Amino acid sequence: MKNLYILSLPLLLIFFPSIGNYDNDNIQQRSENQRKDSKGIVLYEHPNFKGKNTVVSESWAGSDIDEWDDRISSLSIPTGWTIVVYEQPNFQGKSEELQGNWTTHSVSDFWNDQISSFQVYSTRSANKDLNAVLLESDYEAYGGWIYLHNPTSNNYTVRLKITTPVFGGGVESRIEEHDISNRSKVPLGRTYVNSGGFLSPQYEKIIYEIIDIE
Repeated sequence: MKNLYILSLPLLLIFFPSIGNYDNDNIQQRSENQRKDSKGIVLYEHPNFKGKNTVVSESWAGSDIDEWDDRISSLSIPTGWTIVVYEQPNFQGKSEELQGNWTTHSVSDFWNDQISSFQVYSTRSANKDLNAVLLESDYEAYGGWIYLHNPTSNNYTVRLKITTPVFGGGVESRIEEHDISNRSKVPLGRTYVNSGGFLSPQYEKIIYEIIDIE
């Protein structure tokens, strides 16, 4: 009886080749159903939406994600939602914005088990035009300031990513949020920073990036 079972399995695969793809299709369907039913983004510890999982909700920002640090390999993201992932804690290092179902395809993929912090947005794709608020500088050499310019003075809350060169090389990134409601111009900070110290000054530009407007 055992031999008959062993012989019959290759025959089934020959006459019904779709059986081999059933698991992958079923996993994708389960992920799609969970994506629709969940009230947030589903994190999975393995590629292809497998293994331990948890749901993170709207406006959740994880600067220290504890047990999920360097353990995320796939994400199920509802329509209209966005997650920004970072390779280092506190929203530092390489980052990427993701929408829709996402999975690493091999252990050699950069993001496989490399996410150490992230930010979640439920309405980012429907947010106001990012060009509604402008970044402006007074362009003074090494001493200039950069501002948020709100031409219409409308009620906006602006989220920015600020990347600053640091002494000894490298950069530090941070996220800031500014309420600029009914204000036409809001100072943010210097345009340049001295990353070389007092004895060997080296002025490098600070990068200000608007990532969200509500």
